Amino acid sequence: MVTNPGKEFKSRLVTSFSEENGIEHHVTSTEHSEANGRVERLNCTIREYIRKRSNPKIRQKNDKISLINL
Repeated sequence: MVTNPGKEFKSRLVTSFSEENGIEHHVTSTEHSEANGRVERLNCTIREYIRKRSNPKIRQKNDKISLINL
């Protein structure tokens, strides 16, 4: 997992979750805005995926497309 150096990513909850699930946590430098930009873009992509998968109409359409591709 790559995050910015925000305090919310240093919490006990995130730390213990990461350790329990074998997730390596890497923190970007505040001076390296390019890496932060990539992380933010990935976050947008993940949010969009979750939003679409949470919408039953879109989920049904995607499931039908997946069946057609089989």
